[in-house]
Amino acid sequence: MFDVPDVLTRTDGGPNRTSMTVLMYLNQFLKSKNYGDAGAISVVLFILTALLSVLIFMAFIKPGRKEEKR
Repeated sequence: MFDVPDVLTRTDGGPNRTSMTVLMYLNQFLKSKNYGDAGAISVVLFILTALLSVLIFMAFIKPGRKEEKR
Protein backbone atom coordinates (compact mmCIF):
# COMPACT_ATOMS: atom_id res chain seq x y z
CA MET A 1 0.00 0.00 0.00
CA PHE A 2 1.51 3.27 -1.06
CA ASP A 3 -1.03 5.96 -1.83
CA VAL A 4 -2.97 6.19 1.46
CA PRO A 5 0.04 6.67 3.81
CA ASP A 6 1.68 8.93 1.23
CA VAL A 7 -1.31 11.24 0.99
CA LEU A 8 -2.10 11.23 4.71
CA THR A 9 1.44 11.90 5.91
CA ARG A 10 2.60 14.18 3.07
CA THR A 11 5.39 11.77 2.01
CA ASP A 12 7.36 12.01 5.27
CA GLY A 13 5.90 8.97 7.04
CA GLY A 14 4.06 10.76 9.78
CA PRO A 15 5.35 11.26 13.31
CA ASN A 16 8.69 9.48 13.71
CA ARG A 17 8.18 7.70 10.35
CA THR A 18 5.69 5.27 11.91
CA SER A 19 3.70 4.84 8.69
CA MET A 20 6.66 4.82 6.27
CA THR A 21 6.31 2.12 3.61
CA VAL A 22 9.09 0.60 1.52
CA LEU A 23 8.10 2.60 -1.56
CA MET A 24 8.03 5.84 0.41
CA TYR A 25 11.51 4.98 1.70
CA LEU A 26 12.64 4.32 -1.88
CA ASN A 27 11.18 7.61 -3.10
CA GLN A 28 13.16 9.53 -0.47
CA PHE A 29 16.40 8.17 -1.94
CA LEU A 30 15.28 8.97 -5.47
CA LYS A 31 14.35 12.56 -4.55
CA SER A 32 17.73 13.10 -2.89
CA LYS A 33 19.46 11.67 -6.01
CA ASN A 34 21.03 8.84 -4.01
CA TYR A 35 20.68 6.36 -6.85
CA GLY A 36 22.98 3.70 -5.38
CA ASP A 37 20.83 3.11 -2.32
CA ALA A 38 17.65 3.41 -4.39
CA GLY A 39 18.97 0.77 -6.79
CA ALA A 40 19.84 -1.58 -3.92
CA ILE A 41 16.38 -1.18 -2.38
CA SER A 42 14.81 -1.82 -5.79
CA VAL A 43 16.76 -5.05 -6.28
CA VAL A 44 15.84 -6.32 -2.80
CA LEU A 45 12.20 -5.42 -3.43
CA PHE A 46 12.28 -7.27 -6.77
CA ILE A 47 13.80 -10.40 -5.19
CA LEU A 48 11.22 -10.42 -2.38
CA THR A 49 8.40 -10.01 -4.89
CA ALA A 50 9.76 -12.82 -7.08
CA LEU A 51 10.17 -15.20 -4.12
CA LEU A 52 6.68 -14.51 -2.82
CA SER A 53 5.24 -14.96 -6.31
CA VAL A 54 6.94 -18.36 -6.69
CA LEU A 55 5.76 -19.47 -3.24
CA ILE A 56 2.17 -18.48 -3.98
CA PHE A 57 2.34 -20.13 -7.40
CA MET A 58 3.63 -23.37 -5.88
CA ALA A 59 0.92 -23.29 -3.21
CA PHE A 60 -1.83 -23.18 -5.83
CA ILE A 61 -0.52 -26.00 -8.02
CA LYS A 62 -2.39 -29.22 -7.42
CA PRO A 63 0.09 -31.86 -6.19
CA GLY A 64 -1.25 -34.78 -8.26
CA ARG A 65 -1.43 -32.93 -11.55
CA LYS A 66 1.50 -32.97 -13.93
CA GLU A 67 2.05 -30.43 -16.65
CA GLU A 68 1.02 -31.59 -20.11
CA LYS A 69 3.84 -31.92 -22.62
CA ARG A 70 3.27 -30.52 -26.07
